[in-house]
Amino acid sequence: GQAGAGDVSLLPLATQATVPCGQTLGISEQTSDACLRVVHAVQDAGPVDVYVGETAAVQGLEYGAATEFLPAPSGQQQLRVVPAGGSLDQAVVDTTQDLGGGQAYQVTAAGGPDRARGRRSAAPT
Repeated sequence: GQAGAGDVSLLPLATQATVPCGQTLGISEQTSDACLRVVHAVQDAGPVDVYVGETAAVQGLEYGAATEFLPAPSGQQQLRVVPAGGSLDQAVVDTTQDLGGGQAYQVTAAGGPDRARGRRSAAPT
């Protein structure tokens, strides 16, 4: 089965970094960018796409896989997780998170299809 719209959420954990993550990770020279890594750990949910705002930041992420860190706009950002190829109105996660410029975040969708949950955490850089 697939995780339903109420089955996945994001849980925060934060760590401050003194050097902008994009420079440390070599992915962005923009000190205002945040860095985002996505982990798909929802068993039997199928591949997912992850949107930051209206932009697909990750497409077709398979269960058990994680992305490298990617640059993401800082500030209040709408994060949505949808079944791969699905429309934004099919989001199983639809939340707004504050992404700090120069900070690194990991978004993890975890659990089984009936008890899935998610995490947004800041990773040390």
